Amino acid sequence: MTFDLDTLKLAFTRTLLDELSKADKQLLDEEKVLVEQLAPAASLRAAGLWDDLDRPTAAWNAACATALQRLPRELPLDARLALVSSFLELCIVDGELHRDEGSLLFVGAKLLGIDAGTFNAHLESLTEHVGSVDLDEPS
Repeated sequence: MTFDLDTLKLAFTRTLLDELSKADKQLLDEEKVLVEQLAPAASLRAAGLWDDLDRPTAAWNAACATALQRLPRELPLDARLALVSSFLELCIVDGELHRDEGSLLFVGAKLLGIDAGTFNAHLESLTEHVGSVDLDEPS
């Protein structure tokens, strides 16, 4: 199966958003709304990744695997960083950045081929987001 970059981005985005929304063990209505805005079920169905009952199709698994191979190589860095920004938006929708969310955010960036230095610099550039987050004291 071959997929265009938009379909691969959609599959990767929905996968990571679903994981992030579960990370703090509490799924808020705001998180559901944001997940649906960033990776709509209708788009997943239209791409053939989900069936009419919103269950993954065979194409879903193939797209997810292909996304991990192609996105780091073919998606420009600014587009990969934009994905990280959208993932961060979900992490902080409840006003807190939980440790597990932060870890998954880093993993997502790494899967997109973003090195730690670039990832950290990008997060520091997002002062309008990061400044509004109350981080717990490191343990």
